[in-house]
Amino acid sequence: LHAKARGGRAEGVADEALRFVWDKYDAWQRERNGLDMVDLVRVAAEVVRTVPAARGQLRQRHSHILVDEFQDTNPLQMALLALLAPAEPGRVTAVGDDDQCIYAFQGAQGAAALRAFLAAFPRAERVTLEQNYRSSGTLVAAAAAVAACNRRRCAKRAFTSNGAGEKVQLVECTSVRGETEHVVRTVRSLVAAGSPLASIAILYRKQRCGAEMQAALLAASVPFNTRRSNFWRSRHVQGVVGLLAFLLRPHDDAAFVAAIEVLHETPPSSRASASTSASASTSA
Repeated sequence: LHAKARGGRAEGVADEALRFVWDKYDAWQRERNGLDMVDLVRVAAEVVRTVPAARGQLRQRHSHILVDEFQDTNPLQMALLALLAPAEPGRVTAVGDDDQCIYAFQGAQGAAALRAFLAAFPRAERVTLEQNYRSSGTLVAAAAAVAACNRRRCAKRAFTSNGAGEKVQLVECTSVRGETEHVVRTVRSLVAAGSPLASIAILYRKQRCGAEMQAALLAASVPFNTRRSNFWRSRHVQGVVGLLAFLLRPHDDAAFVAAIEVLHETPPSSRASASTSASASTSA
């Protein structure tokens, strides 16, 4: 993904094993007429670049463009933005913080992306937002000290007018189990000290961490509510999507397997009822 997002191709990869996997992956995509997330941007940029009518229509439709989290953009996305940008100056706005770049594995450039934007739009005005309105002074100072270790970051000085707040606690855990046990102990100690459960929040970056944390809380009989929605990733929705994909692409092995799984999990009575309803509707 990192190489593809930067416009690379399989033949340009030095590692023989990686080049072999990449070739097989490309062949697998072509057989299924499929595109991955990077391809969606690449193909869109190619269409906009080579079809003037499409470029003109899109520019006319979108008179202004706002790109959020710009530090997580890659060269392909930057190329697409440059192609879609209206000819009039002042119509493109990018908002980003290179200290929060988390998609380098997908080709995100961080501070380089912000500099690329200023190079592509030399008349752009740069506005640095340094004041933090949400966090305590101690937390802002700690975060700024960590970010300052990045020598390639854009220069800025984070500050806040809020109070100092509580001290930051640094806990080093050697395993996932150790981390979840520490969180459970902390929750229990806060509750014992009088804090209601509703006032305690556990934040995590990866969904995998959330599953392990929930399992630890369940094992410790600590009640909790999760705010994460799983609708689009639920098995039923994925099954319906797989069935529709199979109807659209009968030669797609993955879609075929998904369709079989949906039919296998659907009770015979439900299938019969659906078939009867369909027959009745056709007859009517």
